[in-house]
Amino acid sequence: MSPDAAWQCPSEPLNGTMLAICAALSWEIRPILRAIGPVKRSKDGTVRTWISTSRAKPVVVFRTGIGYEASIDATRRVLRCMPIRSVVNTGCAGALCEHLTVGSVVIPRTVLAMSNTPHDVDEACLSRLHEAARRAGLSSDGGPILTSPTVLATGTEKRAAHERFGATAVEMEGHAVAEVAREHGTRFASARVILDTSELDLPAGGTYESAFKLALRTVTGPGTLPALISLANAVKAVQTSLEVLFRCFLDET
Repeated sequence: MSPDAAWQCPSEPLNGTMLAICAALSWEIRPILRAIGPVKRSKDGTVRTWISTSRAKPVVVFRTGIGYEASIDATRRVLRCMPIRSVVNTGCAGALCEHLTVGSVVIPRTVLAMSNTPHDVDEACLSRLHEAARRAGLSSDGGPILTSPTVLATGTEKRAAHERFGATAVEMEGHAVAEVAREHGTRFASARVILDTSELDLPAGGTYESAFKLALRTVTGPGTLPALISLANAVKAVQTSLEVLFRCFLDET
């Protein structure tokens, strides 16, 4: 990849309409980039973008940052600037149901929010993502996913959210990305991979900001080496699932 460069809107459309894939965190972006291949990298403030350079149909990857407001801002910048036809929001998620295990893929038909109108996903994108998961040999769930303004850190909070909203998993950006996609008439879909199970209590103050940093913090107390190993393995499982899922998805795009 090339060094960071000043990010500018292209003066001409890049070979027609484009597919965009977005995630909040750098460690979630890396497996997507491995699936895509060579890219050109750029940055505008906090918004990082990567555009494929070897595919017949261009793919743009961008980092939303964490949470609703950051995702609204980043997605608007990209969709105003580039000829995006479809956007897929991805990354890790927390399970709200016992049957979802680490590395499982959630490909929801509906993205919920705690107080806003739900967003349905594009049926064509939904079908392609489920087919990609099948070809990749990944377990996939089609239940609703919840976008939360805060991390649901304990098993008690996760169970309560499942009972209240009927969602099978939770994340922090999808509804915002869907909202901007609707504003622009852009197709939207979501594919998230489970990082923490419904029964797992995250360490106090833990967030999804960086599972690596969270893992490092766990080594400060007694008996924490197993927790460190478990979380590191979970991160690896998420990255593996993301990479194989999007390799198969992009083969069909």
